[in-house]
Amino acid sequence: MDITVHLEEGPQYSVDTLDIAQNVVFDDEELQSSIEVIPGEIHDKGQVTADAEAVEKAYQDSGYVDAVVTPQITLDKEKKTTHVVYDISEGDLKYLREIRITGNDVTKDEIIRRQMLLIPGERYDGSAVDESEKRINNTRFFEKVRITLDETDDELFTDLLVNVEEGKTGTFNFGAGYSTEDRLGVYSEVRLNNFDLLNFPTFSGGGQQLRLRVQVGDRRDEYNLSFTEPEFLGYPLSFGFDLFDESYRVRGAARYREDTRGGQIRFGKALSPYVTVQTALRVQETDLSELDWYVHPELRRQARESTTVANSWQIERNTLDARFDPNYGSLHILAAEVAGFGGDHEFLRFEHDSSWFRSLGDAKKLVLSLRARHGVITEYGSSDFIPLQERYYAGGTNTVRGYRNRDIGPKIREYWFWGDRFAIGGNARSIYNLELKYRVTDIFRVYTFADAGGVWEDVGDFSPGDINYSVGAGIGFNVPMFGPIRVDYGYPLNPGRHQSSSGRLHMSTGFRF
Repeated sequence: MDITVHLEEGPQYSVDTLDIAQNVVFDDEELQSSIEVIPGEIHDKGQVTADAEAVEKAYQDSGYVDAVVTPQITLDKEKKTTHVVYDISEGDLKYLREIRITGNDVTKDEIIRRQMLLIPGERYDGSAVDESEKRINNTRFFEKVRITLDETDDELFTDLLVNVEEGKTGTFNFGAGYSTEDRLGVYSEVRLNNFDLLNFPTFSGGGQQLRLRVQVGDRRDEYNLSFTEPEFLGYPLSFGFDLFDESYRVRGAARYREDTRGGQIRFGKALSPYVTVQTALRVQETDLSELDWYVHPELRRQARESTTVANSWQIERNTLDARFDPNYGSLHILAAEVAGFGGDHEFLRFEHDSSWFRSLGDAKKLVLSLRARHGVITEYGSSDFIPLQERYYAGGTNTVRGYRNRDIGPKIREYWFWGDRFAIGGNARSIYNLELKYRVTDIFRVYTFADAGGVWEDVGDFSPGDINYSVGAGIGFNVPMFGPIRVDYGYPLNPGRHQSSSGRLHMSTGFRF
């Protein structure tokens, strides 16, 4: 059976005039900033409708909840032109009377209310409501979040109804994972993202985060406990602590063991919906062991237990649309750390980390991201070196793919005058990652990337010619009840004399090493 569709296009019309009618609150110039239709261009019915919605949204953002914008089109068939008039019914300015929350059978009301950017008594703001809904979703406490308006018996006020559907916020994972840097490992992890320390016996609904992880592997062993209270003692101040005991067996030209144990306490404060500051006090013991007696003096002088006491400060600006798998926005972090305070090491550290995301196309399947990281560390006072565990390294899954782990930067011979060369880290580092992601399905991703990075002994040694580059592609899965799986293949573009020139596979499964 054949189906024939007959289409008569008719003449093409262009926009002759554009007017705005019955607007009192805003003048024409203010409203035209939301309109993209321009006289003289081809008439686009879809864009006219979108502009009407944009003007309507501008009114709602200013408290005019009931504003209605109706585009009226008049045709001039002789001139083949249109006359567009946006007819506006502004309605009354509304204020928020009450926020009512329903569906939260587990989560306390105040946990949701502190994500709201509006408080009763304020003028209604549509953008603030949209942003509040995004903030509630980003807690990942709920399966669904829906915010609607509810009329009141007072024409000046409206209510907000926040309806949520509780989600699963606690996970227990165990199994095995593999990465090209750390090899095979087994792990067990408990993560409670809506924890409540004082709510016996369910211990849920308080918005706290608790995480306990144990990992044992071929090269890395980790024992970690973390706790965070977003509002400490009812004040808008976050508090948290971390305890850790980690060991890493370095393998390559040199073979030795790095042990790190200690803890830190953290305090944070939100300065705005997008900007937070945080400070932390870290106490850490480190040890370098399993060294041959004839190794290079640079390693030998660090073969002892030592203590680091450090205070760090950081400021963060986050405009990402989602905490996980973002489509657009940026994240910027500036951090500084000073070590001393009676410890064995005295040093200063300054770091910068910025990421940008932008979706390409209306479907948001393509996302372009760029990340730039810079770090500088220098000793002061009685210290004459930086511990290996505090230095910067590059090469591998999380920095410059296509190169071996820690393969970029200063190297020394294992036994002073002879032996293979291996990385000892540096006091300055720059890393850049450009990535294009395509969402094939909700759980499957395809990536292509370009990486660049360099490590220098001191910041004064920086040279653009020392930067290593790579390109590659990868695939990723986000498997429910298991977590992310990602495989990348990177190819080095300018390997040095003591670096491999062949491509390298980078793989991580089960959990992030």
